[in-house]
Amino acid sequence: MEELARDVKMGTWTNLPLVDSVPLPLPGETLSPQHDAAISALIARNQRAWLLFVRGSELGNSRYPIDLTQGAECQLPHLTGLIRGANFLVLRAIWNAYHGKPGPASESIYQASKMAASLSNEPILLSQGVRARMFGMVKDGLALVLSETTLQTAMSDRLRLLFRSLEEQEVAGSAFKRATVGQSLIESGFLAGEIDAKVAVLKRDDRFENEGSESLRRRLFVRPGESDAALFERGLNKMLEAWELPYPARGRVFAALRTVVPMQTNSPLVFGDYVVSSTAGILLREARCLASLRMLELALALDQFAAGADGTFPSSLDQMVPKHFAATPVDPFSASNFVYQCGPDQRSYTLRSSGAFDSVVTLPADSRPDGIAFSVVKRRPGIKRGGAEAQ
Repeated sequence: MEELARDVKMGTWTNLPLVDSVPLPLPGETLSPQHDAAISALIARNQRAWLLFVRGSELGNSRYPIDLTQGAECQLPHLTGLIRGANFLVLRAIWNAYHGKPGPASESIYQASKMAASLSNEPILLSQGVRARMFGMVKDGLALVLSETTLQTAMSDRLRLLFRSLEEQEVAGSAFKRATVGQSLIESGFLAGEIDAKVAVLKRDDRFENEGSESLRRRLFVRPGESDAALFERGLNKMLEAWELPYPARGRVFAALRTVVPMQTNSPLVFGDYVVSSTAGILLREARCLASLRMLELALALDQFAAGADGTFPSSLDQMVPKHFAATPVDPFSASNFVYQCGPDQRSYTLRSSGAFDSVVTLPADSRPDGIAFSVVKRRPGIKRGGAEAQ
């Protein structure tokens, strides 16, 4: 990560998708010559970083050098480096796929996934949120990889095995549960602390950054007979009990605890409720992680199906059973199959999830602002979408 940090300081991370809000091409779109050349140069400059990433992924029990005894003051500089590393690895995967190199593309996706998984044991909710973000990047990267190339069976099986093991971890809830317990120890000091400490916590939230400290002091209050610490403990117990439940029941508990925080400057604000709501909001990312991992596994199986069907995808996920799955992976938000739409020529498809635990879903999965989608548009043989010459 230090190698990439030095590269960034040189001002060379410009005109790159995934960086500075530059979007990735959509599946089926051409990689622009400018982006192609910028990614090619990024890869060439960071060959040593790539080798270090591969070596680091073999150290399964390593930990990042952080001092958890510092509590809320614990510094997490490695998170920025990990996001940057995932950017690099996903871009490396995409570039190689556009240039007809499925092997390096697959290996880059594998390394990005292992990098995200390296945060699994870190008992801090922010770290788990970053891990979820990184899996989202892997999902978007693999969609482009599978649109441009077909992975060999051994490559696909290796990725499927990794995603299945990570999926089992999310089902067990070990990463987010550990982080919730760790976070509760950090929050306990604020919950029982002075009002200025609570205001300082609120000011770290983007929703309150424009509200003055004095205004927040006036708004904070404690309900009679209910301390902030007691409110949080009650919410925490409900969260911990939820991990005994399968999805989507588990997610509905988290969604119910994510209450609306009053933003009007004249509205009372209970700090204990705020902490419970904020914690539950982060826990909802567990289901998004799980949905992404199941989509990734489904996508790899669909890719292998197409490899044996002249590049065409099945009209229904039921056609994947029993050869590719004993039963198709289900959407954790609904406990039913992901929405699957195959294109008219059967060379494209989209998997969708609502991304929400509504008791009654009033919007289709593809129109919800928090929906999750995975799309592949297979390139026809002989059509090149890359720009610069492959190195």
